[in-house]
Amino acid sequence: MNINSSQLSSILKTVAIILILIFIGTKIYSGLSNEITDITSYVNYEKEDIEKKLDVKLTPNPKMVNKIYRYSKSTVTVDGDNKNGIAMVYFDGKRSGLHIDNKQYSLFNIHLGYTQSKAEDVMSFEYDYSYSVINDLMDGSSTAYFYCNSQNNTCLVLVFNGSTNRIVALTYFNDMKKATEKLSKLY
Repeated sequence: MNINSSQLSSILKTVAIILILIFIGTKIYSGLSNEITDITSYVNYEKEDIEKKLDVKLTPNPKMVNKIYRYSKSTVTVDGDNKNGIAMVYFDGKRSGLHIDNKQYSLFNIHLGYTQSKAEDVMSFEYDYSYSVINDLMDGSSTAYFYCNSQNNTCLVLVFNGSTNRIVALTYFNDMKKATEKLSKLY
């Protein structure tokens, strides 16, 4: 069978169009099928319960420690799952927080990708005051906003990408004083 350049060009165009349509269809399907799991009720669960509820495996993960905005004098360790973007934070071996950096989860009605104004509009976390800490995280500038509830000694940390002003990570701490003890002179 002889194929001339005109027929070959037509076949390549058809294949390219089919591949583009498959790519677009896959993106649309994955966008529609991504359910977001709200894990607010899990913030004080033990590791085993979170693993069971979310079908994840949280193992000691020293690499994730640097992803957690905290200003504690304690030894910080993390049991995390890089693939699923969820981790438990420990101060001196005591469960002290829950961290997410994956769009499949939300905390207190806040999703990754929200702007600060959108997050504050929908946030169900009750706080008395907030402040920000500018830092460098994930190879770029970022700002962490600490929303603190002094009565409950809890805080929610929202990390915003410095370029896009979108949330890239969330961390809930059940011991605000411990999580922010190095910042205590600021407030």
